[in-house]
Amino acid sequence: VYDVLAEPKNDYIDDAPDPDKVIVKDDDTTATKDSADVGDTVTFSIHSTVPDVAGELEKFEFIDTMSKGLTYTNPQTVTVEVGTTDAEGNVTYSPALADLYTAPVVATDANGITTISITFDPTKLQTKSEDGVYSRVYTDVKVTYTAVVNENAIVGLNGNTNDFKVDYSNSPDVVDEVAPTVYVDTYGFHIQKNDEDGTALAGAEFKLYETKDATDAMNVYTEVDEDGK
Repeated sequence: VYDVLAEPKNDYIDDAPDPDKVIVKDDDTTATKDSADVGDTVTFSIHSTVPDVAGELEKFEFIDTMSKGLTYTNPQTVTVEVGTTDAEGNVTYSPALADLYTAPVVATDANGITTISITFDPTKLQTKSEDGVYSRVYTDVKVTYTAVVNENAIVGLNGNTNDFKVDYSNSPDVVDEVAPTVYVDTYGFHIQKNDEDGTALAGAEFKLYETKDATDAMNVYTEVDEDGK
């Protein structure tokens, strides 16, 4: 005599989604950590496999959360791709049809934290055979978008975080799968111009350049305190 565990078929998830997120650099290489100046545009790529469920997939949603140091740019910068996997495990991507997903829903809270949500139509991620067996139409989904480092960026290491998760379900309960956090670092200078007596000069202005030939101006956010520093 022994215990028997019965699991309803419609609640069975054979292969949970595997979300990940990266920063896409100018040379098309990717990283989970990079640096940028205030005013620079950063490209993010969020990706997940589509869960392989024995029953009907009821929900599949991307949720991306940026720190207040990052500003989501025009929604037209968003691209959505779907992937199929061959027998050797190679994934081929193609543009997703517009009816596969909703337009990004962007919300910014009182603390300046912006959340981007994209909901996918489960009926277009799956197909159902005549005998009632569900299978995936696509194995992967990838979204690319851009954000700008703004004046609220935290200066220093691991300052500006960007988090991504997938909400999915084929039962009443919604499950989260969370990707590792990515970081965009930015750095600063404390520059003070003084008079002959060492007193800070109010209204002093500076120009900073990337190189000594002063041809490439840096993106700079300037804040002057009450003492003119």
